Amino acid sequence: PRPVPTDGPNQVVIHVPAMTCASCPEKVAAALAKLEWVRGATIQADRRTRQVKFAVTDRGRFSLDKVRQAVLEAGFRRTDLLVGPTER
Repeated sequence: PRPVPTDGPNQVVIHVPAMTCASCPEKVAAALAKLEWVRGATIQADRRTRQVKFAVTDRGRFSLDKVRQAVLEAGFRRTDLLVGPTER
């Protein structure tokens, strides 16, 4: 899928194919907010595109494995990295 546009530094866009119900975005956002290097206030989940955009506090601490694990624990098996973390 074509990623949603980013609008700042250290942003990440993931695709969560199974994010189809009305409560799915909230579940994914809550899971990501538990990661200490994710800026919780920046999490934007869109059920229509099945994408989640968020910013990290430090690009060096970003871990796709930890993102995937958090999303898996929220009940979603697959997570694809589309963008990030961005430089600007």
